[in-house]
Amino acid sequence: MDDPASSSIVLGLIPVGALLVLSGFFSSAETAVFSLTKVQVQRLREENTRVNRTIVRFVDNPNRLLITSLLGNIFVNTAFVTLMTSIALAAGAYAPWSSGVTLSLSMVVTTVVLLIFGEIAPKTYAIRNAETVSRLIAVPLAGTAFALTPIRRVMRLVVDLVARALGSSADDADAVTEEEIREVVSTGEASGTIEEGERELIHRIFELRELMAKDVMVPRTEMVCVETDERVRDVLALAESVGHSRLPVYEGRMDNVVGIFHVKDYPLWYGSDIAEATLESLISGETATTDQGTLIRPPLFLPETKRLDAVLLDFSNAGTQMALLLDEYGGTAGVVTLEDIVEEIVGEIMDEYDEQAEPELGSELDLDALTRDGVSFPAKTSLKTAGRLLRVTFDAESGDTLGGYVYTLFGRLPAVGETTDDEHGFAFEVTTMSGTRIQQVVVRRQEPAREGVGPEGES
Repeated sequence: MDDPASSSIVLGLIPVGALLVLSGFFSSAETAVFSLTKVQVQRLREENTRVNRTIVRFVDNPNRLLITSLLGNIFVNTAFVTLMTSIALAAGAYAPWSSGVTLSLSMVVTTVVLLIFGEIAPKTYAIRNAETVSRLIAVPLAGTAFALTPIRRVMRLVVDLVARALGSSADDADAVTEEEIREVVSTGEASGTIEEGERELIHRIFELRELMAKDVMVPRTEMVCVETDERVRDVLALAESVGHSRLPVYEGRMDNVVGIFHVKDYPLWYGSDIAEATLESLISGETATTDQGTLIRPPLFLPETKRLDAVLLDFSNAGTQMALLLDEYGGTAGVVTLEDIVEEIVGEIMDEYDEQAEPELGSELDLDALTRDGVSFPAKTSLKTAGRLLRVTFDAESGDTLGGYVYTLFGRLPAVGETTDDEHGFAFEVTTMSGTRIQQVVVRRQEPAREGVGPEGES
């Protein structure tokens, strides 16, 4: 090998090394930005520097990052392979084997070098040091993206056409999923930016989609309703005694609800003799309503199986806070209010008419206290809510409420003071009844029996 040829081969290794560095640059750039956590991205947004703004733009526009890094990698890797092949052929001229063997060896060496130093090593480092690498590559990568703008736009157009042909769209990629929101919330709690109570509230909002209106409704047997032949003054007295601001109005039977009496509209009629009017006269129009509004408004009817998030939307659209729920036969199953749904999120809401409820159903229960003293539940507590508080999954076919579940366990009409247990290790004592309805239940967690201990305590 003469000196000029040898020198050209050595000089050719310089651009080879430079191309290998560029290959690692583009590989690590893509990996680093995509490996940034949501907490790191949020910190970059808050620290509003030039470099950080550049990184955030790549995060917000991943297609720009992806196309730039892929184009850069393709150009650099192609040039690297071409140059390595040229050097191999030049060096192979002095080798004792054929050019075919030289090309084969060149292909193996090129692939191994490019794979290790152009892909695996830089990407591994970028994953472990995502924020540091992102800061290093941000400005030069942005310059490359600007230089490749014409090519990037053509590539983006082609990619969008192919994506649409496959039935996908940009909106699908930009949509934020429930899982991503839950992940952000969990990450925020771990970093201290979101408190545990706030996380619980957010998770309960998502759980509204899993609950139906019948899970939180006031059942038909506990509804406070008035008939159309009642006088307004009597209805006002009843509303005051039970602490309700809205009362369903029915004609003949409770399956025929014709309106909702709104107590808060009564001050609009102050000074009139409407207090002596019957509800039927208000509905029929015999009593003049002028422009003062009406005490009785049309009811909102919804199926009892409607999801709570959809019920909230119906409340918003109808401008009301109460709905009558219908069963599968079209009869009145119960009533649900905005307060009932909000309490599923924030827990029990106490007003001036409510007695202090026990337990406080807005948080998980102390299981030690549950074993020692037991906890009193209203029988109308939904079975899903009771299961969440007791950290157990009850059989959905056993009833919609805790009272219905206890009835199923007994298999008959229980008496006050009777106790039964279930397969989950809980004992249920009926403490209050009204006629044939269970009103209050005390739940206790039973102590597990100790192995090897007999009835006399002998082992």
